[in-house]
Amino acid sequence: MKIKIWQYVGVIALLVAFVACDRDDDDIDDIPGDEIGRFEATITGDVTAEFEGVAVFAQYQHIETDELFFTVGFGANNGQTINIWFVRGGEFPGNDTYAVHSFDVEEMEDDLWFFDVDNFVSFILIQHQQNAGELEVYFSESGTITLQLTEQNILTGDFSIDATGYRMDMTEPSEEELNISISASFNAVAGEVQFPNLGE
Repeated sequence: MKIKIWQYVGVIALLVAFVACDRDDDDIDDIPGDEIGRFEATITGDVTAEFEGVAVFAQYQHIETDELFFTVGFGANNGQTINIWFVRGGEFPGNDTYAVHSFDVEEMEDDLWFFDVDNFVSFILIQHQQNAGELEVYFSESGTITLQLTEQNILTGDFSIDATGYRMDMTEPSEEELNISISASFNAVAGEVQFPNLGE
């Protein structure tokens, strides 16, 4: 797992090789309610928290290989910054429930980063605001995510995943392994998913 954490930094660096693809977005002004583009989640296990925040989905295309990449991102800030990403190769897969697989970074190719089209993986960052250099980094082990794209181009759904990770201070991960479970429901809007910059 510690090897994964350092390879993760390289994986994030490769995300800059993707550019957003245009989508035909419908006008969402007439959608009732104030929960559009939002999510609510609960973390249990070695870390516990309840939080809500912004939910966004996007599709990207590798600028050199034309490989497609679909992602759903979640961000919250309630005394600590929490970011969750689900990623998968290919276009939006359609309305269904999908397995979330173990995020085995070690098996990815450095020069052509994309995922098997039937595999979602997830990774999570928790940054403590009282100590900006202290992070918790988690990688999915198993779970499911359900997606339903509405006629108004709102991606509704829920997910439940188990993840494993470590605390780190930007120089070295701790020895203690952390195991968490996250469950959430969401109404995501199309937009630009923000990825982490661990170099800051």
